[in-house]
Amino acid sequence: MASGRKRVRRRFRNVPYEVSVQWRLSDEQAAVFIGWVEHALNGGVAEFKLNIKTPLGIKEVDTQFLSHPLEDVKRKGDKWIYKAKLKMKELPILSEDQTANAILSPYTSEELIHGVSVAIRSYQE
Repeated sequence: MASGRKRVRRRFRNVPYEVSVQWRLSDEQAAVFIGWVEHALNGGVAEFKLNIKTPLGIKEVDTQFLSHPLEDVKRKGDKWIYKAKLKMKELPILSEDQTANAILSPYTSEELIHGVSVAIRSYQE
């Protein structure tokens, strides 16, 4: 601390993740969407589950609107375009084991340890 360098530490295990989304809807779909936001989500303030595309594929996540989807509505051709910012409680990510296996791929941890041991022995000789 006396050096004046910045100290960084993790304060929370799960930090909400923000994402911008867009829906392109027909007239009928837009009418249902508006009704869903107003009635099912209590004007857009209630949390809801959403299937969203992630690097792990389509996953269901707990979300909440950060910006109201009816604030930024545009009509383009025959579609209504709704944009909003969402807060996801937890971003779907690989487990520790899956991450380690992906990093080590195509080697197993045993093969990697053996390779490192061989490299160290050959370096010492």
